[in-house]
Amino acid sequence: MKSLSDALDESEYFDPRDTADARNRVLREIVQRAGQSRFREQLRDAYRDRCAVTGCSLVPVLEAAHIRRYLGEHTNTVRNGLLLRADIHTLFDLNLLGINPNDFTISVAASVVGTSYEKLDGQPLRLPHDDSLKPSAELLRIRWEDYWANSGER
Repeated sequence: MKSLSDALDESEYFDPRDTADARNRVLREIVQRAGQSRFREQLRDAYRDRCAVTGCSLVPVLEAAHIRRYLGEHTNTVRNGLLLRADIHTLFDLNLLGINPNDFTISVAASVVGTSYEKLDGQPLRLPHDDSLKPSAELLRIRWEDYWANSGER
């Protein structure tokens, strides 16, 4: 009869003392985003260091999200941005979360229903207090069309 140790040795047991790196390395092209840190600072000021969707105030997890994708420094305008918690930014970029340009409410895709993010559906977006810094309704409208085209109907 084999000991537990022998059985583990024969299986694909992971030794936590093993520090060998067996990952494959892949080179990727990274597009440098000129002005990104300034863009984030402007959004932090506009949204008073709070996520526009959740109200989260933990600054290290807040990211500058573009409503219409980054195409150069000219797209780094506050009206083309939202300050979002990292996970919400990912949902937004994947069109799993959208913002209705007519009433600035949040919508979640059908595939998000049944998760903790479902509770965001129908909630109002937290907007900057200065109207001149609010997200562009025109840019949100274009993004809203992308959201509906890619998210599936609820």
